[in-house]
Amino acid sequence: MLLEADPDRAVVLTYLAEADIFVDQREQQTVGIIVVKSLNSTDSEVMNLSVSPAWQHQGIGRGLLSFAVQNCKVVGVKHLVIRTGYQSPQQRIYEKFGFQVVSVAKNYFIRYYAEPIFEAGQQLKDQVTLNLVIGK
Repeated sequence: MLLEADPDRAVVLTYLAEADIFVDQREQQTVGIIVVKSLNSTDSEVMNLSVSPAWQHQGIGRGLLSFAVQNCKVVGVKHLVIRTGYQSPQQRIYEKFGFQVVSVAKNYFIRYYAEPIFEAGQQLKDQVTLNLVIGK
């Protein structure tokens, strides 16, 4: 499931050992997963958020994100960062959640991924970084 959100297995393996992993299980199966890595004492990053295709559009991703934000608050995180494809459906979801765009890396997915990545029928080129202020 993690490779659906990030198809580069080597990249996924680099952050799993240092991250918190939260899983949503329904009917004895994993339907969603979110991976959050601490960057420092006040900042964390959502490294991966994935929902099984059969369970999408049912609020599972939002629920996992809400849970991760609450967990970050408890441990004193002030800013939560997430990176995704620029103008992807996920970007709109994160913005509705309260994340704000802080930067765009032009041609990121072309430069750093061996194979093209497509979302909603569009090839991802640029990566957007969004930030959510969750504490002061």
